[in-house]
Amino acid sequence: MPPRNFLVPPLGTVSLKYAKPWCKDTCGNNVVISYPFGIGASCSVNEWYTVYCNSSKPYLAALNEQLQLLGVDMENQTVTVNMPKFSDCSQ
Repeated sequence: MPPRNFLVPPLGTVSLKYAKPWCKDTCGNNVVISYPFGIGASCSVNEWYTVYCNSSKPYLAALNEQLQLLGVDMENQTVTVNMPKFSDCSQ
């Protein structure tokens, strides 16, 4: 049997969907929200993974929407958040 040739479209033309069907997968400045996280309660695996877009910024709902979500990296299984800076308590 002769070898088959497959055409692969350039990466710029591929549209990948990272969220559950019918759920938004970006918030704010193009922060991609991948499942098991989801924008809104019906789009995440459970309440600990629910994200809300507030003023175009994603926040983790389980933490009283006080922790801004900067990115979800499913390959490395990490989540990047914007933590408040704490000052050094030693005097």
